[in-house]
Amino acid sequence: MTFKLVSQILASELYPEPLFEYRRKKPDADIEGEYDVVACKFIGYSDIRPAELGQLVRVTVKTNEFSVQPEEIIPWLSKFGSVKSLGIEYERNSLGIRSDVFETELLLRKHIPEFLPIAGRKLQVGYPGIPKACNNCYQLGHMKRNCKNKKKEWLERVGDLRQSGEFEDELFGGWIALLDQA
Repeated sequence: MTFKLVSQILASELYPEPLFEYRRKKPDADIEGEYDVVACKFIGYSDIRPAELGQLVRVTVKTNEFSVQPEEIIPWLSKFGSVKSLGIEYERNSLGIRSDVFETELLLRKHIPEFLPIAGRKLQVGYPGIPKACNNCYQLGHMKRNCKNKKKEWLERVGDLRQSGEFEDELFGGWIALLDQA
């Protein structure tokens, strides 16, 4: 039986928009080159569901060779939910640059912004279903390529977080001095 034909028929009925094919070697293949062909729908930005509040999510915070301590990350994350123990892993990219990846489970009370000003640095936060923000204006609901808003500098975004009144000044670390100068 040919999997390609079945996949194309099902795909044309379910998804009239263009698809791509994923070829994987059959797990029980006796002969080299025997593949299943699976038609896949591209999942766009609008198809991704945000994580639900009250859900337990696995959160990662990535740093780039900076010396950020767990004691600096936990107070930020606790503003968005109940933090379980915080673990750390080390990664190296293709250039050999080390990254620290902090991981925890968090009972989500409030969605976390994709970037936070932790320990005087701009750190990336991630979890399945994190609401994506535009990298140009930091608003939700669109991506940079579709943004019609004026570019917002990172320091302006940090200022917005500070003015919201939800976070104590101590959490901002070195950003406070920069904000006070601006």
